[in-house]
Amino acid sequence: MKFTRLSIGLFIFCGSLLALLGAKETTFLAQAKDCKDIIDESAGECIHEISSPSSNSLRATSSTLETDKSLNRKVYNYAIAHLGQQIANGECAFLIHNALVAAGAKTSEYFGSTDLNADYVWGKLIATITPQNIDIQGVEVGDIIQFRDVSTYEKITKSDGSWKTRKVKYTHHTSIIGEINGNQLVLIHQNFGNDPAIKKTVQKSDFNLDSLRSGTLWIYRPTQ
Repeated sequence: MKFTRLSIGLFIFCGSLLALLGAKETTFLAQAKDCKDIIDESAGECIHEISSPSSNSLRATSSTLETDKSLNRKVYNYAIAHLGQQIANGECAFLIHNALVAAGAKTSEYFGSTDLNADYVWGKLIATITPQNIDIQGVEVGDIIQFRDVSTYEKITKSDGSWKTRKVKYTHHTSIIGEINGNQLVLIHQNFGNDPAIKKTVQKSDFNLDSLRSGTLWIYRPTQ
């Protein structure tokens, strides 16, 4: 989908206004299905077939790094402040969009298409993660993950020796990184899980990069 400069300006204005008014519906960044978290032999999914994005990597100055850290803190703080709440219509991308607006950072429409057949780009590309390349050096709390055709598989063993498998599929999903402990992340996101009482609200969940089996994750740094 191509936008004119006027259309982009109008969307940015409207997005900011919606964030302030707590609007519940909008046509941008919408998703067709929920993201699922299934603990058994089946797998849920998010949505869409999309192509990979591109991004130029620039050497940051010290002042830019300080700005990046400030924006990351603001994005993280926004997400934490809204735990248990529904942002806009509850789709995953709206949490990130509104967090970036609140932080004074550029949102995805600045970087390219935001229609249903596009990958969302959320700032400076920090890392590209695949099952063959799990390297999150330089990734920080407050960075944003865009998922594409990601599937994970874990065997979870309980203290009594019993075990279960956990399969999750993120066809098209967006999250904020809330914690980093080695390759174990805590994600902050909405439109995730099976519980209808909370899945459209902002919540935390664990994500183990070592369980990655397929797909690509792009990790972006918020930028002004």
